Amino acid sequence: MKKLILITFAVVVNSLFALQYEIEIFNNDMSLEVISADKQAKQLAHRLLKKELRARKIKEYTVTEEGETNRGYAISLYLLRKSFEQQKMVVESNDNLITISVTAYDAEKLAQKLLRRKANGSSFGEYEVISQSNSANTYTLTAQLSSRIPYASSTRSSLKMYWTEGASIFEDTILFQANINGKSLQKIGKVDGEEYIKFDIDAVDQKIYLGETSLHTPGTIKKANMDLSNIETVMSLDTEIHQLAVDHASNSIFFTAGDAGGQRYLYKSDLNGNNIEVWDHLGEVDGSLRIDAKNQHIYWAFHDTITRVNTDGSGKEIVYVDNSGTEVTVIHDFVVDSENQKLYFVSFEVPSDPAKYWVTSIRGLDMNTQQVTTVWEEEETELFYCELDETRQVLYFTSSTDELDYIKSINIDGSDLRIVLERDSIAEFKIR
Repeated sequence: MKKLILITFAVVVNSLFALQYEIEIFNNDMSLEVISADKQAKQLAHRLLKKELRARKIKEYTVTEEGETNRGYAISLYLLRKSFEQQKMVVESNDNLITISVTAYDAEKLAQKLLRRKANGSSFGEYEVISQSNSANTYTLTAQLSSRIPYASSTRSSLKMYWTEGASIFEDTILFQANINGKSLQKIGKVDGEEYIKFDIDAVDQKIYLGETSLHTPGTIKKANMDLSNIETVMSLDTEIHQLAVDHASNSIFFTAGDAGGQRYLYKSDLNGNNIEVWDHLGEVDGSLRIDAKNQHIYWAFHDTITRVNTDGSGKEIVYVDNSGTEVTVIHDFVVDSENQKLYFVSFEVPSDPAKYWVTSIRGLDMNTQQVTTVWEEEETELFYCELDETRQVLYFTSSTDELDYIKSINIDGSDLRIVLERDSIAEFKIR
């Protein structure tokens, strides 16, 4: 007999608005309902559902029903490749208090994990438990969130941030840009008709390259002006595009794509899409692609390993393998400090013991000495993308919570953590 897990909690969203929604999952069926008479209920339901799908690593599904209800707005899905134990989650938010009530076999541990997930990665960062109770299989706690993380200062730099929002079957993909301090934010434009967008920028030619993939159509690589005008197709493929990196110096596009059997490969082509060749077989999972233009290296991540090769195809070598312990480590993104021969990478550590917390962290690797240092880590939250201002030696990274996504900055020594931007949903992030 399957257990019902009932989770009820009230959370703060920077003291901006109250929020209530319910999520139910049983086997392959999933539904989410926003309980609100507000006209933004539909938009909020799409955004919250997208975050829940991402948190559970659900990529393939069909929308079976969607529309207004007598309480607000609801969406129902059928999950194509994943099924779950029965569970129900009810969320309410107001002010800066968080109350979590969990009914489950291991209720106290689950409640504590939820509290850490809600507090870590948010704009508050710290909390104090002010009450707690335990009755049968139900554990309840209330905590006060405090110690707001400061916002970024008015840094002057020629670098700009670029990111996409949307990128789902529910929303169009929108490309944005802002100064490195989050100021002068502007919407560049909408990428029509595609669900997943990878992008990179050729700063010399002032072109943006778009790797576009949907659930139902093959992938394409396109290029456009920086305002998304004059879009032209560079190449069309018969598979999904997972990662994309452009190198003007070697006249190359590097990208990863899969085949019908689920295997992924690293490819190289000219900037005009000609001379496509396979460079490496990556298996079933691939991570980020990065180009060190100064030293003419291409780097890529696969599970817990980072490999590099010269942009002419010679000198392939493994530069890092995670040997930190028995936990499963997956490197999601990384950035290269070409001047100082260092790597900074975002990794997920999934514990073999399910009672332990999983951790996302940013770590630094000295490629000359192989010394690894931890810059920043969070438990039960999601860090996804990272970038580096090499001149100032400041890292920028995205942090995702259930309510908002953040772009944050931190010095490479782990000091001076700041919030740069708060956004509804960040899909892809670059600094150029």
